Amino acid sequence: MKSKYRFTMMPYAFRVDAPGHDRRPVMVKLGPERLSIMVNDIRMSLTDWYRMANEVTRTLMDRWEPDPNGQVPTFHMKKWAEDQCGRAIGKRLRKHWERLRQLARPQALAVHKAMTSANWPAFHSQAAYSPRLYNEYPYVVKDVINYRAAAVAMNWMYTDNIERMQNWMAMYSCCDQPNGSLRRTLMNLPGGLPASLYRCMRLVELERPIFDRLELATLLLYAEITRYHYRVPNLHLVMHARRQDIKRAMALFSERRGCQYSSRKTLDIRHWVRYIADYPDTQEGNRVGLTQRTLEWHEQDRAEQARDEIARLGNITIQEPPALPDIPGIEFLDTADKIIEEGVSMGHCVAQYVRKASDGKCYLFHAEHGGTRATVELNNRLRVVQAYGPHNHDTPAGGWASKRLTKWADSLDIELPEQEEEIWW
Repeated sequence: MKSKYRFTMMPYAFRVDAPGHDRRPVMVKLGPERLSIMVNDIRMSLTDWYRMANEVTRTLMDRWEPDPNGQVPTFHMKKWAEDQCGRAIGKRLRKHWERLRQLARPQALAVHKAMTSANWPAFHSQAAYSPRLYNEYPYVVKDVINYRAAAVAMNWMYTDNIERMQNWMAMYSCCDQPNGSLRRTLMNLPGGLPASLYRCMRLVELERPIFDRLELATLLLYAEITRYHYRVPNLHLVMHARRQDIKRAMALFSERRGCQYSSRKTLDIRHWVRYIADYPDTQEGNRVGLTQRTLEWHEQDRAEQARDEIARLGNITIQEPPALPDIPGIEFLDTADKIIEEGVSMGHCVAQYVRKASDGKCYLFHAEHGGTRATVELNNRLRVVQAYGPHNHDTPAGGWASKRLTKWADSLDIELPEQEEEIWW
């Protein structure tokens, strides 16, 4: 079936017309000096296909109204129609967009590709659209195309600050001039990290070139997390961390915390780095030893807090639920000592619920299933409020215990108290 959407090609532009006399056409053209693509006078990158396609589709469907007698609800019809429009024009739109890109200034296209790759998913710098960049600073353009670090630094610039890009390596330095280690690192900057994280290179002075993604991520995350610390006793240890040591340390961290952290995920690396950054003393040895000492230090700290909590509470009685479940693998925590020990062993804040449990406002259980553990809280109506494993992570034991306790509560033929009103402060 022939599409109702009509494309009109022009030397440096094209127009898309939609069926219907009241639907606005869309004009897509090259921007001034062929440095960008304009959609309805909105400037866009030469590489931002998705934003350009969405803007064209949105404009074409702007004045479209759904059939009130249609079978699809009105509030879903608009989104459905935009998706249909995108499918109808997608291939032809891509073809014309590629044609405009080939007509664009070659250096600008190369710069936009480098900027998008280094600052994924999009860059925000206005300097990449400035004619001054291409006319007055050819060496800066060359560096942006060839070096990831230069493309990241360009994203920090506005049009009026292009002059700073002549010495873009200094933007990463904590001193006036970058040392040799920093220069070599920037010339071979590893990818796969959030572009904003590279700013943290200004917080440390590199003692060696770092070309490995995991090693650089560990150092930059450590520098970011400890930037406001009065003392950073283990910066040198982290600075010289090697890939294999980091992976072994994260494996130990995962084993002790009962979770699986991946050295390929920046968020997981951040969890580990934040943990070792809390250790207040200087550690001699490697990253595995630092992780071991940090784990022991945190466990001792939680144990001391638990002892203080027991001493503060004194003799306290935990209220039992109207009936106790007889489910293998699920144990009711019937004393304050058990609740506090649960918080220490599981690494979460269940110890703070002792007073609430003594008043009968909640009931706490420990569950084990499939080699995993969880702590489960029920409210005074025996409904599951939360179920988490070690360090508040989801585990199979939490989901299993929630289902079993819910089924058990539904089978009871007893009168339960009214739901308490929740007060939000």
